[in-house]
Amino acid sequence: MTAVGFTEQELRDLRLVFDIFSSDKKHITDKEVCEALRLLGFKTATEEVLALLQKVNSSGKKDVQFDTFTNLVSMLQGSDFDAHEEIIQCFRTMDKDGDGYLSVEDLSMSSKEAKLKIKRRELQNMISEADKNGDGMVSE
Repeated sequence: MTAVGFTEQELRDLRLVFDIFSSDKKHITDKEVCEALRLLGFKTATEEVLALLQKVNSSGKKDVQFDTFTNLVSMLQGSDFDAHEEIIQCFRTMDKDGDGYLSVEDLSMSSKEAKLKIKRRELQNMISEADKNGDGMVSE
């Protein structure tokens, strides 16, 4: 296990979700945090997320860095939460053709559904970052 009790694979998967919402790969807004959490399967009220963000976001800014995002996910998961299962659920939601792999096209469709405008090159970079075997896709 690594930071915040997540495995390295879980952190890579959380990074992939974070990067979908982050234009600079460094920050997401508090609103985007709420959308990312919904994508991960959390059914937490926006007001609750914003209150928790005030506790974990030491900078006090509305921009949330990846470490703050993972701390928030850790807080929300509680002791009975299975991070791996939530990430798999998110993966399956984004796997539009159901083939067990995330492609650039899957990410493109998911980002459009979330009303995010992400350049294809950025999506390709996200896949490349999480791609373990160099096939241009991320497997479950």
